[in-house]
Amino acid sequence: MAQVVPDKILINQFLNAAHLQRLKIDLSEFYLVQPAPTEFIPAPAQGVLAWQIRENDSALYEVMQKLNSTEAQQEIETERKILELFNGGCQIPIGVFCKVENGNYHVWVSHAMSWDAFPKRVFIKTNSVNGLAENAVEKVHQVSTASVFITRDISEQDYFFRALNAFGYKVFGSSLIETKAVDFREQHEHSVVTEISGCDWIFFSSKNGVNHFFAQQPQISANTKFGVTGQGTAMALRQHGFTESFCGTSTDMEETAKQFAEIANGKKVLFPQAEDSLQSIQKQLTGKAEILNLIVYKTIPKSGIEIPTSDITVFTSPSNVAAYFANTGSPQLKNVIAIGKSTEAKLHEHGITNVSVPSSPDETGLAEAVFSLNN
Repeated sequence: MAQVVPDKILINQFLNAAHLQRLKIDLSEFYLVQPAPTEFIPAPAQGVLAWQIRENDSALYEVMQKLNSTEAQQEIETERKILELFNGGCQIPIGVFCKVENGNYHVWVSHAMSWDAFPKRVFIKTNSVNGLAENAVEKVHQVSTASVFITRDISEQDYFFRALNAFGYKVFGSSLIETKAVDFREQHEHSVVTEISGCDWIFFSSKNGVNHFFAQQPQISANTKFGVTGQGTAMALRQHGFTESFCGTSTDMEETAKQFAEIANGKKVLFPQAEDSLQSIQKQLTGKAEILNLIVYKTIPKSGIEIPTSDITVFTSPSNVAAYFANTGSPQLKNVIAIGKSTEAKLHEHGITNVSVPSSPDETGLAEAVFSLNN
């Protein structure tokens, strides 16, 4: 190991996963992250095996069709088509990833004008390959001066702000709710509090849940594992010195719950949550795991807030949706993005049906969703 990693000191090192697997190196002492291709978008047409045969060998061609994956072929042809439309080669800073799932094409594209420029990412989901590549490239080249309001306090250092600001968008952000800690030691369900140290898993659905839980200095077993709904919550968890063993990748909490249920089946799971939590994950785990709910904070809508008019409005939670309409009545929203299915459902309750949902419930996914709109 010392020959591969001198002094065993690693700080944000990128290593080739395939090489490490072949070398069979024990990396158990390190914290490893293997980014998904939807997060760290690879170069087009990566990881595909191809056979080259004689053009006129029809017999061998027929045999090779038995090895061919039609789905993989569709994905690679889409990726290579996008690269072609960019007049790209090995020297262009571009990433493209296509995934065909249930008859739908999911395409992620990341492109920068130069190696030191901020990349622009778009995501497209469609049931037809016709015009898909052209649409993706058009969205990347799209120029906009649209204004964006997000229901979240935001700083100039946040990815969402930096990504949109780099391409001419005017970004405003303000949370329409505030959170107040609930002392779980004073709750009536004292048995839940005493069982924290005996939980196999602690699952967080938001950054607020993470911060309000650890602020009360709970006693946690060294064997306890942590689950989170997405990368934003994972980052909050890491700031408290813990790392996640499960991280959801879907904006649909039902899908995330199904994924988590596969590894939490028969386990004791603690859910630090808001007082008005929808308990989306817990509903899918009923009868499969021992569920312990622990209220650690409550949300309070802000009132009298002056919300700026914007071309694009991004909602980050059902609570923010409720607070938005409480402050504005029935506004004429132009383009609407919801961070997940629960937030989308809340918008539907208020009669807003034309809603875009990102591919992932984090700042990267939200920025992709904005870039992917037809501004």
